[in-house]
Amino acid sequence: MRFLEGYRSVRAISDEALQWMPLMLRVHHVVTFAKLHRTLTPAPPEGEVASLARLRVRLLEKMQAYRVGFASWA
Repeated sequence: MRFLEGYRSVRAISDEALQWMPLMLRVHHVVTFAKLHRTLTPAPPEGEVASLARLRVRLLEKMQAYRVGFASWA
């Protein structure tokens, strides 16, 4: 709530707009998931450098966290 208090001290935001925030956050998660999926779906290339391999693992973990979140929406 502190974020909203600070935001409202600088810019007006209606209660109606606030009601849309959970839906917009869900949309953001779906779009981010889709981008990660599109990027990571091909198998890792042969000879992928270690730093990219670690990043790939972290991004796959983030995708899994999104999947868990999606399941809770049902």
